[in-house]
Amino acid sequence: MAAVMLAGLSGCFNMTPDYHRPALDIRQPESFRNASVSGPALLVDDPWWREFGNPEIDKMVEEVLHRNWDVRLAAARILEAGWNVTRVRADRFPSIGLQGTADRRKIGGPRVESGLVFNTLETSVPATFELDLWGRLAAAEKAARYDLLMEEENRRTVAHTVIAETVKRYFEMEAIERRLQITRQSIAAFVRSLDFVQRRYRHGLSSVLAVRQARRILAEAEAIIPDLQQQLGSIQQQIAVLLGRYPSTRPEQVRPEDYFKRLPPVPAGLTSELLQRRPDIRAAEARLKAANERIGAAKAARFPAITLTGRYGYSSDELNSLINPASVFWNLTAGLTQPLFDAGKLKA
Repeated sequence: MAAVMLAGLSGCFNMTPDYHRPALDIRQPESFRNASVSGPALLVDDPWWREFGNPEIDKMVEEVLHRNWDVRLAAARILEAGWNVTRVRADRFPSIGLQGTADRRKIGGPRVESGLVFNTLETSVPATFELDLWGRLAAAEKAARYDLLMEEENRRTVAHTVIAETVKRYFEMEAIERRLQITRQSIAAFVRSLDFVQRRYRHGLSSVLAVRQARRILAEAEAIIPDLQQQLGSIQQQIAVLLGRYPSTRPEQVRPEDYFKRLPPVPAGLTSELLQRRPDIRAAEARLKAANERIGAAKAARFPAITLTGRYGYSSDELNSLINPASVFWNLTAGLTQPLFDAGKLKA
């Protein structure tokens, strides 16, 4: 009964300070010049890349989320933080085990063959429970849960960052492919222009200077092609790395003139509370809350630790009489440990 009452007192004293969101000490203006007075609220959807209406972008983003190494590393850290919550939470429950010992000792007698020899065989179920009177273990569990929340938000940050980089590189690839098309069209026009100037020159209607200028313009246009192809290959390899593949290239594709879909402009007057949806800001706040809980755990560690231990089992000097009602033994112990000197470890 006393043990049950002590367990009910677990966490009665909370040493964790109250959490307050840090103030920015910035005076908010009473009104904004471009603020909209009326209109429907803006709904922000997480899959923002679908606004482009490009199936190839959607497919690339899907592959990024499943194969990108940075995203997979962030997901692995979530698993690690989740198991850490389980490990820290387990300290709040009793620890129960199974123990077996066999002991043989001699007492008295100056010679080996003299004296008394005792054999002791034991099998028992030990149990240990720490009474969390000051809330140290509870604060540690809350801190671990905030760490898990932080890692989840960090994964969202990494995912959106990698997705934005992939979409950016994709549009750069499209732009270079379109520039290659325009450059080749210009080269074809310059070839026709050079042929026209040469025919005029052969008939005495144009000077040699005009022919050389037409050849120079054609050569300058043709010199652009290798540089654009090199840029295109580099961007395609960067996209392959973002997709979790080996760096590779592909043949350029023909892009129509309207290959880029122009999105509507961002409306004016968006509330600054949208910043609270950013995963990096939510991760930073979860980190603050975890640190706040660890302050409480550190304060509680300076108070006495109360531990309950017990054992129930069988003890005998003969194996055949070990599991017997006459061999039953049990013990229950309550311990209290108060730190006295630790060279400033707990204070730090």
